[in-house]
Amino acid sequence: MDEVEKQSKDEMDRLRKFRAQINTYLDRREKELLGNIQKMKTDDERVLAELKTDCELAKCGLVATRTELTSGDVPDNQRYVTARRVQKELRAIHDKMEMMAGRMKSRRYRFVKDADTEGLLGSNMGLGTLDVAGEFEILQT
Repeated sequence: MDEVEKQSKDEMDRLRKFRAQINTYLDRREKELLGNIQKMKTDDERVLAELKTDCELAKCGLVATRTELTSGDVPDNQRYVTARRVQKELRAIHDKMEMMAGRMKSRRYRFVKDADTEGLLGSNMGLGTLDVAGEFEILQT
């Protein structure tokens, strides 16, 4: 009886230890993958925030230019000089907008399940099996 009890306890301990190793591994992989997702999100948000700031600055510049050109208080010769200067500024804004358009992207990503792990979930022998390795003799005293 003692040998049966000991063997049962030993095998249950081995199974639980193996399960704990699997849990530790899965926890570590989950943490790594969640960290990767968070990094991509943070990077994309940073790029988009920079683009938003650039767009707002360009918009402010355009509003100021329009105000300057449409103001009725400016003499015609000054308006001509302003229009010439604004042409250069508009080209610079246009070039900057083209550069921003090239950066106006965020990555698409999705979690892809590992085929081996998914196969494990569908298996009836996922953690292992219980094999009969032989018999031991019961000694009579």
